[in-house]
Amino acid sequence: MINKKYLINKLLDYPEISHNDYCKLLKEKNKLINNSCGNIDITYIDNKIKLYNEKELIIQMIKQS
Repeated sequence: MINKKYLINKLLDYPEISHNDYCKLLKEKNKLINNSCGNIDITYIDNKIKLYNEKELIIQMIKQS
């Protein structure tokens, strides 16, 4: 099992992205996809979404340990 202290330290390394920010990113991504433009913007948004999802995964792992 992964050490809880390690997970907490890993979590602190991630930038702060709130659930509201996450929802805004999803809306912005959908808007860019529908307009078929902004590949660089979509990549940036995808990276932020992945960070949020990884952070949430770590939080769930901390809760389970």
